[in-house]
Amino acid sequence: MTKRIIAVLVLLPVAIIVVALSLANRQPVELIIPNFDGSALFSASLPLFAVVFVTLFLGLLLGSLGTWLRQARYRRAAETGKVEATKARRDAEKQRQRAEQMSKAEENNSANERAAALGLPAPTPNPKNKAAA
Repeated sequence: MTKRIIAVLVLLPVAIIVVALSLANRQPVELIIPNFDGSALFSASLPLFAVVFVTLFLGLLLGSLGTWLRQARYRRAAETGKVEATKARRDAEKQRQRAEQMSKAEENNSANERAAALGLPAPTPNPKNKAAA
């Protein structure tokens, strides 16, 4: 509700100014785009307020386009950062799961489970160690 009130308080005076400028500048002006040889490539008779508003609109449009193009590298960097953060989260989750498996294996103190947690094949008994014991 507060946003609507603020919008009305801002937009109402702007609308009044636009209407007042339009009414005060109704006289027609000749808009001519000259050709290289001096003849008119384009010629139109338009009210002054239309020329002013179209010019303002084109300036706003070109400025917005320039800003958008200039910020492309920042958008690209943000997207790269998002991808890298997703990869880092995924790697952290894998490491957390691996650590849990290793801690469970240590609790059970089983060589086979520790090897499985590390992604290694299960150890085989060494016949030389049995003979020495």
